[in-house]
Amino acid sequence: MRGLVLQITLWTLCLICTKSAMAQFDRDWKIFVVPFSHTDVGFTAPVPDVIEQHRKYLDDVVTYIDRTQSYPAESRFKWTIEVTWVLEDYLRNRSPEEVEALMNHVRAGRIEIAAMHFSLQTDLAGPEELVRSLYFAQALKEDYNVPIQTAVTNDTPGFTWSLAQLLAKSNIPYASLAMNSFLSDFYSTTTLPNLFRWEGQNGDQTLLWRSLHPQWAYLEGAIWGFYSSYTAMERRIIAQLDKLAADGYPYDVV
Repeated sequence: MRGLVLQITLWTLCLICTKSAMAQFDRDWKIFVVPFSHTDVGFTAPVPDVIEQHRKYLDDVVTYIDRTQSYPAESRFKWTIEVTWVLEDYLRNRSPEEVEALMNHVRAGRIEIAAMHFSLQTDLAGPEELVRSLYFAQALKEDYNVPIQTAVTNDTPGFTWSLAQLLAKSNIPYASLAMNSFLSDFYSTTTLPNLFRWEGQNGDQTLLWRSLHPQWAYLEGAIWGFYSSYTAMERRIIAQLDKLAADGYPYDVV
């Protein structure tokens, strides 16, 4: 299962625990951190300000990737573009040379493009809206010869069932879901595992990963201590991994 978990988490950076921490574990854990910027349109700032921030993020992403190419492989910067709306705007507002620099990193696996145009509340979308939410991703694959294999939705109540079939038919085999549990009681009622094959009505399947924490969704980094000191981070990582093991989590990768 390790290979499946690595792909569904859009791997970007491998954090290796210290020997002192490893001695406390029942397995050799690997933690894959996924740097990205969540797209809240109009919630954190007016829409023009939000999209301008995302343009600058992508400029910085290209710069950081270029600067770290001489680093050891596990230390090179990587990035995930959460929704294609951000990239659509970037293509309109940057030079062909700047766009090609970014796309070269996508082709090389340093940047991952997730397939959805927005993190939609998919249960309110009709079939046509769901299909069209993947149009731009398909255009990117054809026009720029870039791989797009994963759909990401963050901060919504969940995925509607018809997406399992739609993603498979669109040659998108993986999905990552971090639900907003303040809008849904799914976490308190589900018995689904965190990694499973999601089968559509026609039998097509998508490999789906849902975030581990029942409240923080895509902000799991805060729970794991990534916003604090190294000492606090190590302490929280040990606590989180011990809890996963105690709860019967079957894998050695998160």
